[in-house]
Amino acid sequence: MRGQDMNCAGNEQMITPNLDRLAMEGCRLTNAISTYPVCCPTRASLLTGRYPLSHTVITNGPPLPDSELTIGEVMKKAGYKTGYIGKWHLNGHAGIGAPAKQFVPPGPKRHGFDYWAAANLLHNYFDSYYFLDTDDKIPIEGWEPDTQTDLAIRFMENNREGPPFCLFLSWGPPHEPYIAPEKYKKLYDPDKIKLRENVFLADKSTISTYYAAITSLDWNMGRLMDAMDRLGMSENTIVVFTSDHGEQLFSLYLFHKQWPYEETISVPFILRYPKTIPQGLVTDLLMGTPDIMPTLLGLCGIDIPETFEGRDLSPFILGNSEEPEPDSVLIEVINPCAVVQDRTGLRAWRGVRTKRYTYARFIDEDWLLIDNALDPFQRRNLIYNSEYDSLKKEMREKSDVWLDKTNDPFLPASAYPRYEMVNNRPPLYKDENQGLK
Repeated sequence: MRGQDMNCAGNEQMITPNLDRLAMEGCRLTNAISTYPVCCPTRASLLTGRYPLSHTVITNGPPLPDSELTIGEVMKKAGYKTGYIGKWHLNGHAGIGAPAKQFVPPGPKRHGFDYWAAANLLHNYFDSYYFLDTDDKIPIEGWEPDTQTDLAIRFMENNREGPPFCLFLSWGPPHEPYIAPEKYKKLYDPDKIKLRENVFLADKSTISTYYAAITSLDWNMGRLMDAMDRLGMSENTIVVFTSDHGEQLFSLYLFHKQWPYEETISVPFILRYPKTIPQGLVTDLLMGTPDIMPTLLGLCGIDIPETFEGRDLSPFILGNSEEPEPDSVLIEVINPCAVVQDRTGLRAWRGVRTKRYTYARFIDEDWLLIDNALDPFQRRNLIYNSEYDSLKKEMREKSDVWLDKTNDPFLPASAYPRYEMVNNRPPLYKDENQGLK
């Protein structure tokens, strides 16, 4: 889901009253950025607070190593009841068309989550299923997010007393295939869809269905909020709504993800915690994916493990930090997925996103420099304009700092396997003691 596609984020044709309410009752970050805009790498960073070369999930397919410490394990150790519902996508699969390991058995591969109602990788939203603690499929009747929300509400009801809980609810839509229940599709007439200013050729029915799927999630978010109110949990519960990446969806003549453009890297991030966070706060604070877990632990008052590489941004959200805000976040694609690499020739890239600029480079050349203040729809690449040489140099230096910080040798994508892993680790990774292996 793209960060732009909520009514409260400026897309006035979106029907998202519950997400708008959540934002009004909490805080919305306008510069929440998907560090690595691909499903598996982002989900691994989300759980571990680490950058992709550290947790080693550098494309779609590799499993998250059992040895990685996740927020599920940290919260469990802190006395929280932990639960996970929905799409996992960190149990490994061999590539496009290859079967995913849908059942995740209890134990280390669940990374600290005790209650489990999930499957590894399913996008059959009208013909889905999930697993509990055995490999018996439990079928889902109807629209998948509705049942997953039912499960989440039941989890809250069962845990309204006793220890605190940490629950992840991972909906699949609006990920392709672009489908939605008819009652939501009727809300968006394809002929009346207003296209983004950088869309010049598009299938409006695809976009309208994408919007309809988001509105279905909005309805389910409303159900979750109502349940928290009914159970007396709202005041003392941290609620986060975000996504793993966006989608070009015809912007700049592109489809899919993995690009450094706003439609791909900008994600929604709404944070509600009435006990601490002032209502209606909108901030342009830069947040990368690995920053999310340290920030949530900071809000909970839980010690942040040394393995977490992201930054606790809660002091900035709460307005009590004496340190300067982050001036950039890393954006990257280390090993492009085949679906984009084969169709477009996309190469590995690295870059930075600041509050104003987007910069990206290949190994052997600069690629993009965009002034998002003057060109919010990113139609003008300034990289070859000599008037911006000093800015390009500044952005490249910021990129170098991130390469150094993340121990990134910036190898070509061909240096990494497309799907297979060796000993549960990619065969090329940085080892502090032995150099590049």
